[in-house]
Amino acid sequence: MGYLEIEQFTLAADVTREAFSALDNEVQAWSYVHRAGLRRRTVAFGGDGAVAVVTLLGAPPPALGLDVPATCDDALADFARAIEPGSYRRSVYEDRG
Repeated sequence: MGYLEIEQFTLAADVTREAFSALDNEVQAWSYVHRAGLRRRTVAFGGDGAVAVVTLLGAPPPALGLDVPATCDDALADFARAIEPGSYRRSVYEDRG
């Protein structure tokens, strides 16, 4: 059984793709790699600052720092500040088995 997590958001007005990519590299290296069941994660850019993060997991994903009010992870906090307030959406799907 597997899970597909899709995060969609818009970059804050002052954040470039390059700056976000640097933040994302930190998050991927320090935060996401410790998630239970992580199989693959990829980031894609759309127009007008749109971003989609697709993560494949082998275990149900817990809430992330972006879903809860506070986090002790500095990289994840910087990542969250790079996102336009109110634009973050997260969906989790279970594969059909």
